[in-house]
Amino acid sequence: MNPDDKYIIRGKIILSISFVFLITAIGLFVLRNINLTTKEDYTLAYKTINIKTMGVAKVSEKKQSKDNIFSTIVSKLEKNSNVTEITLVNDKEETKKDGNKVVQTVSKPNKPTWRLPTERGYITQYAHSNHVALDITSSRGTNERIYPVADGKVTSIFHDNYGAKIVTVNHYINGKYYTSQYVHLSWFAKGLHVGQKVTTDTVLGGMGATGIATGIHLHLTVMDCNLYSPNDPNCSTLGKFYNYARVRVGQGFKGLDSLRKVPYSWYSR
Repeated sequence: MNPDDKYIIRGKIILSISFVFLITAIGLFVLRNINLTTKEDYTLAYKTINIKTMGVAKVSEKKQSKDNIFSTIVSKLEKNSNVTEITLVNDKEETKKDGNKVVQTVSKPNKPTWRLPTERGYITQYAHSNHVALDITSSRGTNERIYPVADGKVTSIFHDNYGAKIVTVNHYINGKYYTSQYVHLSWFAKGLHVGQKVTTDTVLGGMGATGIATGIHLHLTVMDCNLYSPNDPNCSTLGKFYNYARVRVGQGFKGLDSLRKVPYSWYSR
């Protein structure tokens, strides 16, 4: 290769690099002055955005702060409005435009309707034709606290004929009644009483092996009926509740596992 060829190749490389820088600069300029002509979301990385046409702008500036990535959403801005200050917020917060300001508002994440009844646990038996409940055990044994699977009201606290400690809770969710039953508890929570309103964070008692049980576990039945209600012929008595549970499981209703996915094991609710 003669010296002239080397100079030609070097010149082409320099020209290519310059062209890449030029295209990048043009692209950044276009993004900064973008016209939002549709209602699609745009993700931009600038603190000052001019909305030249009606539309919805999604402005996201990501900033690494330790292990957290923060972003801002600005939506439904007026024509020709300028957003010059963007507050970085996390996924549990949002921003809205108030005049010429971006106002930060905090919105709590939606609380799940159906939750797991223990902090830790794993399934030892699923609902089937001869067993209408989920059996759940835990390495923490009787130290594992039992919680309602949904907000509701305590309808009974009792011992069965074999000595099992049992709590039942009524739930009214989206216009429909449900009943959850917690069996084999080792202890009842202090002060727990019939008629008490409970949330998914209310302790009902501890996991146990009272009554007929092969080991420490929770026997959890959840049915789509209103136990003890005279207006519910399927569940007006405890006996009818058990019969109805067998029918529903035979029809494919698996209690909590049909209302939300129950993992085989978990370490958090």
